[in-house]
Amino acid sequence: MVKNQLQYWIQASRPFTLGASLIPVLLGSVINLHWNSIYLFHTILILLAATAVQIGTNLVDEYSDETIYKRNVSTLPTYKVISLGIFTAKTVKIAALISFSFATIIGLYFIITSTNGLIILAICIISVFVAYNYAGKPLSIGNKGFGWPLVFLFMGPILTLGTEFTLTNAISSKGIILSLCSGSTATIILIANDLRDYKEDITAKKITPITILGQLFGKYCYFIIIISPYIFLMIGIILLNLSQTTLITIITIPMAIINIRNIWKATTHQDYFKMLKNSAIFHTVFGIFILLGLLVNNVIT
Repeated sequence: MVKNQLQYWIQASRPFTLGASLIPVLLGSVINLHWNSIYLFHTILILLAATAVQIGTNLVDEYSDETIYKRNVSTLPTYKVISLGIFTAKTVKIAALISFSFATIIGLYFIITSTNGLIILAICIISVFVAYNYAGKPLSIGNKGFGWPLVFLFMGPILTLGTEFTLTNAISSKGIILSLCSGSTATIILIANDLRDYKEDITAKKITPITILGQLFGKYCYFIIIISPYIFLMIGIILLNLSQTTLITIITIPMAIINIRNIWKATTHQDYFKMLKNSAIFHTVFGIFILLGLLVNNVIT
């Protein structure tokens, strides 16, 4: 029984999306990596806090979805634990609040111990506020057309540069480039999600760029945004002395091409759901290769 409950909560957390928060934190931590116990301990704490906020956001989205959508049970993914009758909406909401509370406790540690506690406090308040109200009522700001820029901002510059600042009390131009890469690859996850939910979003009167401008527009945006991190890296290497070892990311180009081809060919709900997962995988894999490039450069230098 306990094992089944744990499995259901893991499904509800949407583990395939967690790379969206883990990658920017890792990128922010390796820009000026220090191999000492305090630095590594603080990095682990930030990873835990970011994961907790991501899980909390996913749970709030799950709870809020039930109030605006009518779902076809036969097409439900396994993480729709409320529609599937596994957990009640109240239970999921409590779990979301626990996740946010855990992240808040970690944030308080950094606020108290850091010399820039007020800045970190501001970052924490804004992050938790947006994370809850992205789907949570009464604001539901993600349902009013702000989803793409918010994901880009928070899964890119906010998390990456926030991590770098928390660990080093500084923000670098290289960190800005890496944050743009992370924000771009995280945004394609949401684009795939919005393509999948196009018809449901229209019925629910949810505002997204795709419900306004159509699925074809969404596919063009997917193409432009998935190639943008390669451009950002080249700018960083040419103009900002970013390590050339980050060019190892060219290994992911075939994966990007396959994603572009498949998103263009997708027509069914199942096609788009597959692309949602593949987009999340791309974000994680691309980020891992950047990390490998930076770590190799760190060892060499």
